[in-house]
Amino acid sequence: METSDAVSAGNLAAVRIYGIVKFEQPLLCLKEVLGTSFPICIGGVQGHFEFPSEPIESGRPADPLREPLVPPKDAKTWRQGDPPILWGLRHAYQYPDGHPEVLRALLWFDTIPDKTAELSTAVYQNFDRWRTRLFDGFDLFSTRWFANSTTVVSPSPGDLNLFVFDQSGKQERPYKKKGTQVAVYEDPAAPDPALTQTQIEKACMLASSDTELSLPYRFQLAAYRAIKEKDFRKAIVETAVASEIALTQAIENRLRLDQLPYTDKILEKFRMLSGRVELARAMGFAVPENIKSALVEPRNMVAHRGESPTQRQAFAAVSATAKILGDNLPPLV
Repeated sequence: METSDAVSAGNLAAVRIYGIVKFEQPLLCLKEVLGTSFPICIGGVQGHFEFPSEPIESGRPADPLREPLVPPKDAKTWRQGDPPILWGLRHAYQYPDGHPEVLRALLWFDTIPDKTAELSTAVYQNFDRWRTRLFDGFDLFSTRWFANSTTVVSPSPGDLNLFVFDQSGKQERPYKKKGTQVAVYEDPAAPDPALTQTQIEKACMLASSDTELSLPYRFQLAAYRAIKEKDFRKAIVETAVASEIALTQAIENRLRLDQLPYTDKILEKFRMLSGRVELARAMGFAVPENIKSALVEPRNMVAHRGESPTQRQAFAAVSATAKILGDNLPPLV
């Protein structure tokens, strides 16, 4: 892997390759994330993934929900056309306790002139895969898929640029803006969807590695995203499959390690999810105490009676599976 540490060797001047990552939907994160740079690797090229910083506190701003974040240090003077680049907002949805929203982050890689084209090509050609795995990590390691319903009404129409020219010929906007209106429909039992520094770090590690997600984690990821889409039936079915596969793999590994000749017969006797749970418990594997009510019964309700589960039932089911995965499968990265 190419590393920026090698740039300092010799007398060759360093070249810094930059990339601006724009998020289709803003990343809601904790304030601890702002100003942090995470080590990453794209296409074998080691670099950094840097987040914008929090503005200096200057009292209550005129429009607190539109107060911009400070660009990364190398990008402080960058512009795209006339307005400066918007990297994010200091407060999302509420002031002063709202989490920041990050709209853009900065990628940078140090190299030497002779390697610039080669490494740029490697980053460019492998970026899509890295980004996909990054968002897989965001969804796996956080609860951002369980967001409360929030509506924000902008203080000005986005499709109207209204202005006059002053005596010096400069544009002036003499009107008063409306205050930003926010409606939040919050479930007190819902987890905080804001990304933490540790969660982003783990997502960057997953995105930068060659490790593929194991089958149970792929089903669990599908369950999380089904909750985001409010398809709670699918979420319970997918997460139940993830638990069943994870428990089956753990049981098989133990039985084969013990060199039992009747492994297949044991697995056949304890078929389906309820049987796997019963066998896993008997063998001493970590299984949540509420596994029956949280996962087995909702799965049977959905699969055999066609009933519609609630969001809370779906969340309880994926939480039970997350515990099984965390306790019985090796780390993802």
